[in-house]
Amino acid sequence: MGFTVGNNGIESGPRPKGDSVYFVEYLTLYAWVRSVLPRLLGDRRATDNYRRTVYYFDGSQLGVLFARATVWLVRTKIKWLDYCLDDISDESGRPIRLRIDSQDLFKVQEGLVNSHLFREAVGEGKDSPRFSMFLSKKATLVTPPARHSLRRAIYMIHACAWMSKRNHPAGCSSLLFLERIPWFSSILPIAEEQRIGIVAVTRSSSVRSSLRRRIPGGLVNVLRVLRDRGIWATLSLLGRELKGLSPLSSKRKIDCSGVPLDTLQRPTRIAAVEYLGQLNLNKPERHSDLFFWQQSPLAGNDILLTFSASNCPLDGSVLAETSEHGISVMATYPGATTLADAPVFSGPKHRRRVIPGVLALKGNSAESSWLQEQQSDYWRLRNYWAALFAKNKVGVFVTYNKMDAAYCAMADALESLGGITVNYQRSCELYDCPDIAGIADVTFKFSQDSLDTEIRSGSTAKYHVINGYLGDHRSQKLRENARDIRDTLQRKGAKHVVTFLDESTHDDDRWVIGHRAMREDYTFLLEKVLAEPWFGLIIKPKKPTSLRERIGSVSELLEKAEATGRVFLFEDGGIQGWYPPAAAALAADLTIHEHLIGATAGLESALAGAPTLLLDREAAQVESLYRLGVGRVVFTDWERLWEACLQHWAGPEGFPELGDWSPILNEFDPFRDGRAAERMGTYIQWMLEGLRAGLDRETVMAEAAERYCAKWGEDTITRLGSKPLDIEPALSNYVAADR
Repeated sequence: MGFTVGNNGIESGPRPKGDSVYFVEYLTLYAWVRSVLPRLLGDRRATDNYRRTVYYFDGSQLGVLFARATVWLVRTKIKWLDYCLDDISDESGRPIRLRIDSQDLFKVQEGLVNSHLFREAVGEGKDSPRFSMFLSKKATLVTPPARHSLRRAIYMIHACAWMSKRNHPAGCSSLLFLERIPWFSSILPIAEEQRIGIVAVTRSSSVRSSLRRRIPGGLVNVLRVLRDRGIWATLSLLGRELKGLSPLSSKRKIDCSGVPLDTLQRPTRIAAVEYLGQLNLNKPERHSDLFFWQQSPLAGNDILLTFSASNCPLDGSVLAETSEHGISVMATYPGATTLADAPVFSGPKHRRRVIPGVLALKGNSAESSWLQEQQSDYWRLRNYWAALFAKNKVGVFVTYNKMDAAYCAMADALESLGGITVNYQRSCELYDCPDIAGIADVTFKFSQDSLDTEIRSGSTAKYHVINGYLGDHRSQKLRENARDIRDTLQRKGAKHVVTFLDESTHDDDRWVIGHRAMREDYTFLLEKVLAEPWFGLIIKPKKPTSLRERIGSVSELLEKAEATGRVFLFEDGGIQGWYPPAAAALAADLTIHEHLIGATAGLESALAGAPTLLLDREAAQVESLYRLGVGRVVFTDWERLWEACLQHWAGPEGFPELGDWSPILNEFDPFRDGRAAERMGTYIQWMLEGLRAGLDRETVMAEAAERYCAKWGEDTITRLGSKPLDIEPALSNYVAADR
């Protein structure tokens, strides 16, 4: 099938023979009249004796109504494309999002970075070493896949291929009317591979996007507060502004004008850390954004905690807790605090059209416009964070986030000041994916396997440090609380207890994991609670605050099960919940984790010593986990899993191999000593000491790596060379400074 696009936006090439299926990304009146209907009329003669169907992903009310009113002209059916991402699999039966993440995104990025225009925009990259990665992530990393993104286009291509094969097993001609987006040509090889023809149509306007570009930044911040914290918090923010007490006022705003970019040459250096809703400074058994500080020699005055989200703001309780330990705080915009006198960093004024470092790209193509917009965004972020880091004498910036393109600009900002960016692994990384390509100077990894995965994914981090699982210190601290939970259930008659660890789900199940499968999981377990008076259930949701809403009508079943006294639900905490998975796993006989693609909670449970089962209903077939054995650790349906549980509980010796991860635990954490957070915190302290001593950043990083290898082994650090996959052997030539 050809992919040449004519001047009128309609694909040229041979007309289809046989059944024809047409897919429309966004059905507007213009798209129907200008592109879809003419194509249908042109194909009518060739396909009169065959079936034709038009599916649309989304559309305007007027466009859909007009299409339905005129579709009789071409004797074609028109339907909304109703599907679920979980239903779509590749040729091997694995979830399609695995194929997209581990194959298609690499192909798209390769086409993007090899284009002449992209190379022209990136230039030599001496002053902006991460700008290329910034652009790559901006182009492909949009989760959930947003409208007019390459990622969403790839999802639509696979949805079209799946629907065509399902409804027309004998074969058909499939055509997708796709709105033009930057780097459109990079997805054509994927479409050709899936035998989906592409028609490029004029891009429809998005009211939301148009408004977003035109709304002033201050109003955007107010709208964020309205979205995340409601009307009363918004009115409070506006009230403070009107009274002159708002962070927007000159009394509150920290002026960054005249901040010299050599501020970091001063003796005092601190580490800046993002606040993501988990503090718990006095409760190390819980999740904490400062877990490494809790377990290491770092002092409170070594830390600056930054607040950038309106849904987990700097409030009175957070300020009191940080002040108790001498930790500094800084909000990055007004909506990130509820306090009238909290410090808010304003940043330098941003003029979109006059920005140092922005290249003058020629042409008015979609790609040129996109690149100019991204250059502007990159320098806006970089200038802001350079000013914040300089003003606060930040020497090290610590974050787990490496997926968001903004962190490329932040890392370049700190590098320009002689500082060091640190990234740490928080989740399992079981397959190669450009999303997880790291951009930090130093990154802490669970194990050699996860280190290799990140490097193959395109990591540019200079030092990859094997450190172990960073939550391993919490297990011993949680055992007493786990016994209390188990005792509570046993007093209500529970003889056997299971913990269920769920993953987060979303409303629109066409692009991300939806609620359907999770509701089925909860229905199965809750019905067992009601049917079996000896069965107790512990529920540890990934996002507890939204659980009852996400499971819908199943919440009624949950309430009935809770009334038995044999259900314990972890509901405390903020966005992600305070308690880690081990808190629930240690209280149960067996732990069940759903979804192999995101197996972090299951891994923590197994590392804590709890027998842990994996439910792979979506057939992810992750090789490293399947080696544990189907029917022993991995199960593909609830019936077989439950039968194994009954077998385990039937006799005094049980089923010894059930939930046993011991054969592969070393692949996930070679230490398993409860000291991973301590190692990370100590490493950061070493780097701060070097910066405070006036050493340059390269020397500081090299000496910290030398000390770490001397203490923990020469095979614990991999240093990346100048080429993306040029891996230098571990630093065996270092002299042991700490020995």
